[in-house]
Amino acid sequence: MAINFNNGIDINHFYGYNNFKRTTNMVIKGVIHMKISKQKIEMLQAARKMTATKLAELSGVTRQQISTIKQRGTCQPWTAQKLADAFGVSLESIIETEG
Repeated sequence: MAINFNNGIDINHFYGYNNFKRTTNMVIKGVIHMKISKQKIEMLQAARKMTATKLAELSGVTRQQISTIKQRGTCQPWTAQKLADAFGVSLESIIETEG
């Protein structure tokens, strides 16, 4: 099953994988949001001795956005991918999965 963004982009094509449906996600105001693990983000930051400023710089996500993501536990899929890329890990490494 393909999940499309509002602009018609197939998320499986966007990320190049077909296991998106196994993740816990939410739709907020018509936009897919992924559940992010605050603990995983903080563990990766600590393991890499990465400050919030450095994470923001590497990911292109502002420090305020990162703080909000940690507080809410959700973000849009492309933001989650930016964070994963900054850590050098797969998207699955930072999201909450079902089960």
